[in-house]
Amino acid sequence: MAVRRARIALFAALTVVFAGCNGSQSPKTAQGIVTLQETAELQPLVNRYKAQAVMGFDIKGTTLALSVDAERWSELDEGSEAALKDSVLGAWTRAWARHHPHQHATLRMLVQNYYGQEITSQSARV
Repeated sequence: MAVRRARIALFAALTVVFAGCNGSQSPKTAQGIVTLQETAELQPLVNRYKAQAVMGFDIKGTTLALSVDAERWSELDEGSEAALKDSVLGAWTRAWARHHPHQHATLRMLVQNYYGQEITSQSARV
């Protein structure tokens, strides 16, 4: 029972933290809660790529918008760029599938610069 209470408290704390990070009110809908859970799952991976070019990300439905430093992104060699995109899109696909069981969609990872302009994108069918 104490473990369950601790998990509930941890989830509540993470919800508050992530809601504060993106500057919005905490979600009131089931979809908003799912988005927070997906965000929590992707954050460690995105943090790993911050040293290369990734500045942050935003989930909107079936689209993951990955914001990158355009200058550092252009300095990546093709192999590093492909590995980063494949890794993030793979993690996004797994997180989405876990939170939307038995649903099919085409997920899109949009790589954009600081101004929201598209640099590249990649899709995966789930």
